[in-house]
Amino acid sequence: MNNTIHNPATISARLTYDRHTIHYLKIGTGDKALIALHGYGDKAKLFEPLVDSLGERYTIYALDLPYHGATRWNTEQLYTLADMVGIIEHLRQKEGIERFSLMGYSMGGKITLALIPVFVKQLNEVFLIAGSGIRQSNWFYKLPIGLVHKMKHFVQHPKMYQRFLGVLHRYKLIARPIYNMYKAILDTETRRLKMYNTWLSLFDFKTPIAKIQKLLNKHKVKVNLLYGTRDQAINHTEALYFAKGLKRVNLQLLDADHWLVNEHLNEALSRAIVH
Repeated sequence: MNNTIHNPATISARLTYDRHTIHYLKIGTGDKALIALHGYGDKAKLFEPLVDSLGERYTIYALDLPYHGATRWNTEQLYTLADMVGIIEHLRQKEGIERFSLMGYSMGGKITLALIPVFVKQLNEVFLIAGSGIRQSNWFYKLPIGLVHKMKHFVQHPKMYQRFLGVLHRYKLIARPIYNMYKAILDTETRRLKMYNTWLSLFDFKTPIAKIQKLLNKHKVKVNLLYGTRDQAINHTEALYFAKGLKRVNLQLLDADHWLVNEHLNEALSRAIVH
């Protein structure tokens, strides 16, 4: 794997948590800390283009989540909310971070939301970029956990699931970009196992939205919501719902799809941090 960093404002680093090696990038040179969590199938490098809008104000600590990037999750155990809390505490200790902000994109949004009740007293701001976990059912997470464990069948025997995916696409029940993403995931056993382990891990990341809204309001934490109106993975109405219960919120609905984190997001982020 090529871990070469092309941006001179980016530093690659690692920390040890339990038996695991967590890779992260330090992006930017600002005096405020921002911990960033990417989406499924992404890695820390995703956040590098945001240095143009955030790099002078923040140092972004972008983590490679378990099963992603250069992070090495060295046990067969799934990762949990307690693990993510432990990783962030190790990062804070290593980097001398007291107060900080959280940023979550897509799946990283769900993890961010679950972390808020733990760290709300230390938070300055929250950024959700096409973040999941607000209200969208994610029907998968409503299934009995026993049934989900049985779904490991698809790791070794994917053909039935590939055919089912094709039917969903044929009848336009899922959008082509989502179809292409899952088709690629189902392509190899390694990718299927990564997805399965990630799915199971996320069962531990509860997001009680009413409680989260109450805590954010109580501690006067500003929330920045950036969602695409053409997003076919996370509907932008999730952001509208979440924003209604917040006192300090900057909501921006952008003419964009789900893949928001790129250089074009800098304009919206620049508006968010001065709002």
